[in-house]
Amino acid sequence: MTVGNPGALFLLLLIPLIILLHVLLRRMESKEVSSLLIWDRVRKKRKYKVPTFLILLFQILTVLFLSLASADLKVPFTIPLRRENSVLLIDNSASMSVVEEGRSRLDDAREKAINVVKGSLGEIMIITSSYPPQIISSYSSNKEQLISSIRSIEETDLGNGVEEAMKIASASVTAEGSIIMISDGAFNYVPSETDNFKFIRAGKESSGNLAITDFYLREMAGNIGFELYMEISNFSTERVPYDGEIYKNGELLEKISGELDPWSRTREIVELESEPDSEISAVLFSDDLLDCDDRASTYISSMSRKKVLLVSPGNFFLERALESIGDIYLERFSSLLERENSLTANTSPVFYNSAGIPVQEIPDNFDLVIYDRIPPRENDGTGRYLYIDVLPSRIRDNGEKMRPQTVFISVKHPVTESLDLSGISVLQARSPLAGPQVQELVSGGNTGLLYALESRFMKSIYIPFDLTDSDLPLSPSFPVLIRNSVDWLTDGYSREKINQLVPGSTFSLGRILPRFKTGEVTLPSGRKIAIEGNSFSGTIRTGLYRMEYGGETQSFSVNLNNRDESDISSRFPEVTEEDREEKTGEYKFPLISLLMALALMALSAEWMIQEGKW
Repeated sequence: MTVGNPGALFLLLLIPLIILLHVLLRRMESKEVSSLLIWDRVRKKRKYKVPTFLILLFQILTVLFLSLASADLKVPFTIPLRRENSVLLIDNSASMSVVEEGRSRLDDAREKAINVVKGSLGEIMIITSSYPPQIISSYSSNKEQLISSIRSIEETDLGNGVEEAMKIASASVTAEGSIIMISDGAFNYVPSETDNFKFIRAGKESSGNLAITDFYLREMAGNIGFELYMEISNFSTERVPYDGEIYKNGELLEKISGELDPWSRTREIVELESEPDSEISAVLFSDDLLDCDDRASTYISSMSRKKVLLVSPGNFFLERALESIGDIYLERFSSLLERENSLTANTSPVFYNSAGIPVQEIPDNFDLVIYDRIPPRENDGTGRYLYIDVLPSRIRDNGEKMRPQTVFISVKHPVTESLDLSGISVLQARSPLAGPQVQELVSGGNTGLLYALESRFMKSIYIPFDLTDSDLPLSPSFPVLIRNSVDWLTDGYSREKINQLVPGSTFSLGRILPRFKTGEVTLPSGRKIAIEGNSFSGTIRTGLYRMEYGGETQSFSVNLNNRDESDISSRFPEVTEEDREEKTGEYKFPLISLLMALALMALSAEWMIQEGKW
């Protein structure tokens, strides 16, 4: 039931006044008179045929019905939808955790989704639209099962995955079906309005939020410590003050305060000493509607996770092999080659980071850089590199390519350990002219297929052919080769590891060990759960996690760091009441006519009693 005009309910305060007047006016007083003749006639004339308390009752009912009618009460109900099947998208991203008038937006979304199910004649499919989207229920006409699935959807701190969820829904909906999205509209992606698409708003039109929208540590030059960068944003139309505190292992380091203009942000920078196994956290004190972006943390571990940069136009098998290595942090750069598919001899490649922003040079804070078919800007004299179909600085060739013959391992080396390259075929490969300190590891008979370079200041692995020109990526030995190469190239390199993820990310601890089948993760709530293997992807809430696997223990933090979710205002186009009712079958019956009729009946009954008609 909804109330269109809550102010009208103040008319109910007239009921105590009516009761008070009724008591005072009905009170008898003793008086001395000369005769009772006239008073006896009056008493007989005003004698009621029904109990007098009914007058009070009908007066109260009249006020009650008039108040409720003025409040514009509406009762929701559903009628069957015209369309046969529906795909129901339910938003359970972070902004749906906003609590308005004692009720979260997700609670409202669940109720409206249940109304859609009750009013459907056909089958319904349910998908959550947080990232990554999940199919909660495939097509089903079992309403009890669908309602149970809707009630099982839990609040998360995930980002919004509306675009990806819409792709799944569009591919799943039948020609005569419809797509119904139930969300607060707090996202920037706007699906194209089609005849079979409908949006139902969940929650109120609340806005205004103060949030930590970025929180990360950066290693200072000379490895003397870290700089903490914390961005605070104001998503409201008013100037607001902020206060916060920064902690290290629970001890207060610094207090911060200031004021932010409407729709503005500021950045706090704090220098920290480098200490392993430390938790750096921050708390923002604000009285707003969303809690998960008022705190953030990161964890500095003493365990080493190597930083690897892949510069490539895209290589599915290589990326999967690198991602399977649990103790590396992988960053990807693309280049002009990905956009124009060619590089002239006189053209320097233009690099783009994972956000698509051009960068002038490769950062020097990576333990290993992999160049896959994209040459570096200049010859690298120091560092650790893996070159794939790109000439290293210390190797020359005659510019010709030839088809290798039988592939076999030339020498025993850490990179070739546990490799089985029998049966591998390569379409064509470069013919390198090996220089000093260059060792051929794998031969193709008439040309080398894998080289190792090692000097005082540099270590490199060189693969002189395009991986797509061979069936090596399809071999079980390919991930072993990549793992061996990474281990050999980064041997002796270690740095303090900063464990910080965004909700929905996967955290891996070490490598998979055959004798350890399961591990354990302690959630931010303190609850412990068992997991299979060395990876955990259930990071749906922000906070500090702790993972145990294979005799090792590691902590990591999860922060929202999502401006789209912290901006809790709706950016989706408004939907009219008539359009919503037509597409969803969810109607609201106004009670004003019924209540006015009841008020008139109560008023008439009270008048008839007063006039002695009854």
